Amino acid sequence: MFTSTKLRQIVAIDRAGSLSAASQVLNISQSTLTKAVADVEQDLGLAIFHRTARGVTATPEGREFLN
Repeated sequence: MFTSTKLRQIVAIDRAGSLSAASQVLNISQSTLTKAVADVEQDLGLAIFHRTARGVTATPEGREFLN
């Protein structure tokens, strides 16, 4: 389910550039953020982030959603 908490978490991930950095800023586990991303992506039917070993970047569709 898409909630305002998950939206804040997604925005924090985008600003921090990685799940691990966002988890430190939000003081929650990385697995909680991973689950939030998966839930929101499923609800929207699109990928929000490209995941790499160096972090995450928004997909074009994800950038549009985040803006």
